[in-house]
Amino acid sequence: MRSLLPKVAVIIPAAGSGERFGADVPKGLVQLVGRTLIEHAVSNMSPVATQIIVAAPSAYVNQIRTFFGDSVEVIAGGDTRTKSVKLALARVDEDIEYVLVHDAARSLASTELANRIIRELIKGEKAVIPVLHVSDTIKRVDKDGYVTKTYNRSKLRAVQTPQGFRATELLSAYRSAKQDGFLGTDTASCMEKYFPDVHTIAVPGEIQNVKITYPQDLVIAEHILGVRRYRD
Repeated sequence: MRSLLPKVAVIIPAAGSGERFGADVPKGLVQLVGRTLIEHAVSNMSPVATQIIVAAPSAYVNQIRTFFGDSVEVIAGGDTRTKSVKLALARVDEDIEYVLVHDAARSLASTELANRIIRELIKGEKAVIPVLHVSDTIKRVDKDGYVTKTYNRSKLRAVQTPQGFRATELLSAYRSAKQDGFLGTDTASCMEKYFPDVHTIAVPGEIQNVKITYPQDLVIAEHILGVRRYRD
């Protein structure tokens, strides 16, 4: 990990149990071609980071610390993603200008994607998220299974991580979220709630930046890594 200007902190909330994945360890510790998902995520984000903080399940903090030594700060996370990010933000160095919040489950997000997000922040944006166009038709369904609305997919985007923010606004938003008990589905939703005047800009995401939620997603990730190695 090298020192860069501007100073960037990368937060990886990885304290979830990963129940949907069905593993006997937290999802961040699931193996992908010989390394855990957390290790892949840290490896890809390290080139852009001044500081990396991993919020881990409390029972696994010491184990995860052995992966990285002193290069990564590993703390006990909370019982929700929002709480884990808040705990990690409290450990961010005072001179940090920008914060990237990433998911261990998106362990294949590239260094170049992180760099693109940082470049937008340097230009003056305060919130930057990577997105993909939605190819499927999206419908809203009520509790009885009846379709109540069909959305115009040309205006919809699927959101990925890392998501980038100016540190000052992000810290303030999470302080407000803690007071209100707000639980967003991603970090950008917290910024959108408490800083409605801050416009979030969307940049192109990556097809290979899959979210590993179910065991079959791991098969897809293994294939992507295999294709990468073949091309290299």
